Amino acid sequence: ATAEYVAQELQRRLAGQFPALRVSAVTGRIEEEERRAKVQDLARTPQRVLVATDCLSEGINLQTLFDAVLHYDLPWNPNRLEQREGRVDRYGQPAPVVTAVRCFSPDNPVDGVVIDVLLNKAREIHKTLGVYVPVPEESESVTEAVLNALFLRGRRDQPEQLSLDLEASPVTRLHQRWDADVARERLSRTKYAQRAIKPAEVSRELAVVDRVLGDPAAVREFVCAAGQRL
Repeated sequence: ATAEYVAQELQRRLAGQFPALRVSAVTGRIEEEERRAKVQDLARTPQRVLVATDCLSEGINLQTLFDAVLHYDLPWNPNRLEQREGRVDRYGQPAPVVTAVRCFSPDNPVDGVVIDVLLNKAREIHKTLGVYVPVPEESESVTEAVLNALFLRGRRDQPEQLSLDLEASPVTRLHQRWDADVARERLSRTKYAQRAIKPAEVSRELAVVDRVLGDPAAVREFVCAAGQRL
């Protein structure tokens, strides 16, 4: 309902300034083939805006039609932002720069907490590592961390440690597990990086495999002999 409302209002409010603009909404209420048809139909318009739910976050590539992504909402899972942007920011995109905009309300404390606890952390990891590392927690733990941060934000006049419990806060525990996953990903990327591959070692392994499987002549002999027996 929100996507359809946004599309209608954008069309109404921008029609005067951009007469050729066409706005279309794609949601999970319509079948996948109809979604593809609506996107293809929109491609015929030189000025276009596509309003979509997360039903389009995977499967349909949009890099030849759009060069910007505007997040009207802020999902609690940063991976969803990556999936949305990945429809546009991908191989085959002709634009030198793809713009990604996150919309949020400064009057909405939940938006602020989601940005601080989840989205900025994900962006920081991406800047450092060059790839996105998924949130390592199940939804209950993420919810606990967000609500904890929201509760503390609403009590700025109170000390952050509100009890004698010496355990780390849910936000701290979430970030610690996230950092551990980042460390494992960094180690894995270092271990399997191209610069770590030694051609001599690869050559020896290939030779061993060839001896086990046989060279092309051995394979030909096997196929011919098997064919004759059959």
